[in-house]
Amino acid sequence: MPLPLNTFAAAIQAGQAHPYIYLAFAFESSNEGKNQIQVGDIQAVNVNGATVGAVWFYVVGTLGVEVAYSEHGRPEKPGKPVWHPCDDKTEIVLL
Repeated sequence: MPLPLNTFAAAIQAGQAHPYIYLAFAFESSNEGKNQIQVGDIQAVNVNGATVGAVWFYVVGTLGVEVAYSEHGRPEKPGKPVWHPCDDKTEIVLL
């Protein structure tokens, strides 16, 4: 599942948010009291051999973070708000 690293490199070098990365946050109550880190499998969408979308997650203690890579705009899921650093939101919703 190759992602175009040039866009990641450009964002890091410019000190800017990656234009195609969106995040969703969740409270993982089942991990309460546990000190662990989990990483989920990557689920990708490929078109003509190029990855145009992907989703994976991390859980650190009780904080779950779903990372979405989407070249075709904001990935919207009912009841699951996503966040991008360029959003004008002043709060992040934990699901």
